[in-house]
Amino acid sequence: MRGGVPAEPYLEMLANTTIASAEQRHNTGVSPSWERRLSAAFIKSRDYGTRASTFLRVGIDNRFEIVERRFGPKGVEGESSFTGDLELATI
Repeated sequence: MRGGVPAEPYLEMLANTTIASAEQRHNTGVSPSWERRLSAAFIKSRDYGTRASTFLRVGIDNRFEIVERRFGPKGVEGESSFTGDLELATI
């Protein structure tokens, strides 16, 4: 894969902790306090939260890039990235 936007801007979007307004939240059947907590892209609370954010890009040249950032109670705990070539099979 040549060029392209780096993974960081996408990982930053996934790290957004903005809580949706009441009008924007969905009614998924959990309590209103959980609806509020779960409305952010990145969930961070004492007892529940996002464990990993993953970015995957596949180019028209069949090259791929995967970046995964892992989180724990104290924040970022690690990051892994992989690149390679996809071998597409026809059926």
